[in-house]
Amino acid sequence: MRVELAAYSLGGLDPADRETVEVHLADCPECREERGSYVGLVGLMGTGQVREAFDVPSVDTGLE
Repeated sequence: MRVELAAYSLGGLDPADRETVEVHLADCPECREERGSYVGLVGLMGTGQVREAFDVPSVDTGLE
């Protein structure tokens, strides 16, 4: 279900799979909590703050 939760959070499921995940989420507090972490990450993706949120060091690739 973890892959489906990630895809669900990104809006990448077809309607039938989305409904399956929603039904599962209604009965599974553990998956609801996990989905909450994906929602936060998805919100950061467009802001460039993912590296800071997870304390990931910068890597000089020499491509700039």
